[in-house]
Amino acid sequence: MNSLDSLEPFFSFLGERLTDENDASDLLYAAFKACAAFRSVVLDHLGVPSTAPIEITREKTIESSRPDFYLVIGEAACMLVEVKLFDRNYHYDEYSKLTINGLKPQIALLSAHRPDRDLPGWRVIEWRELIEEAERTGDAFASALAQYFRRVTMSEKLERISFGRPRGILSLNRALKRVILDYQSDNFRTQLYRNAKDSFSEVSSGYCYKLEHRGEPSRWAYPYFCLQYDDSTEGIVLALRKDFEPKYDVLLVALREFYKERLKTEGWWSHVIMPVKDFERLMSSDNLEEQLGILRKFFNEVNSIIEGCL
Repeated sequence: MNSLDSLEPFFSFLGERLTDENDASDLLYAAFKACAAFRSVVLDHLGVPSTAPIEITREKTIESSRPDFYLVIGEAACMLVEVKLFDRNYHYDEYSKLTINGLKPQIALLSAHRPDRDLPGWRVIEWRELIEEAERTGDAFASALAQYFRRVTMSEKLERISFGRPRGILSLNRALKRVILDYQSDNFRTQLYRNAKDSFSEVSSGYCYKLEHRGEPSRWAYPYFCLQYDDSTEGIVLALRKDFEPKYDVLLVALREFYKERLKTEGWWSHVIMPVKDFERLMSSDNLEEQLGILRKFFNEVNSIIEGCL
């Protein structure tokens, strides 16, 4: 093994010990300063031209606040960057009130989770987006750094869905989770149901999630997006459970009208089944992006109907 081959294991092993937000921020600072390819990825996600003169300061005190990073961009513009792993105290109200030289700074949040509320005026970046782009740069050092950040942010690596081995269930579950977490419409957003163990059963594998209106929290549903493989159904389904949904009867009417024979009701559950030709293409494709596209198309369509009933 040469020195380049050792880079990725080295940074991955660092992730076993340097696991808190300060550790991640310190390594991010060093990576930004030392690796041009990684710095370009970070600036791209921050919306800052990589050709702009940049000065970066770690934990600069501004009034009574101390954001993780302070960037001076060119001659006048500045940006604050708050780094989060799983802590949900974003200091939103505190940072949003700050002025620097009489101007409001740009503010970005780099987080390992999707914020559970909207942060108007802030640029929100998920760690996994930055990690995946760093891995695609082809730069050995940037890719190695990404392994540290993947480990401490618990960012799952997606693989092509294939059922040739038991690991195929893992690749499918990760793809289902990604589609759920990526979903955003004009008025609704999604979050995984926290008791995730309830998403798996003897005859299904996937995730329950909450579909919630952004401005009216009382408008919600708890659908289940999964692979179902019982005696009557084999395929991807999006299901609703009667005792979870206050508007179950209204939802059932709308879904039956749209999907007809593709809507099945058994006991407490009603589920919409992905078209057979799409499911077969999902299983046969050797391209992860195509597979994600098939899942997203089905997921987005059913969610749009549910939203119209809430």
